[in-house]
Amino acid sequence: MAESLGNPTEDPHGAPIPTATGEVDETRLPSIADLHDGESATVVRMSDRDPAFLRYLDELGVRPGATVQVVAKAPFEGPITVRVGAVYHVVVTTAAEQVFVRPE
Repeated sequence: MAESLGNPTEDPHGAPIPTATGEVDETRLPSIADLHDGESATVVRMSDRDPAFLRYLDELGVRPGATVQVVAKAPFEGPITVRVGAVYHVVVTTAAEQVFVRPE
């Protein structure tokens, strides 16, 4: 089956797929919540435990390969303003903690 799919290394949400020998890429990535004001990053993966959460992220344009920039972080675990493309969104910290990125 893997061969017919082109031997992908990750699922559609960016989670690593084990190799034929059972090895899994366990690289720890920062989340959007770990970024500082003005920092940009590429979305690598996100939590896929909740289908509604995945639909929400998709509506925001937050998916593997998308570039996000933290515009502002409110203090005391307040919301985070991010830019995805030319659009600004405000997300709660708990959501931002579930989206893993590779800083640019």
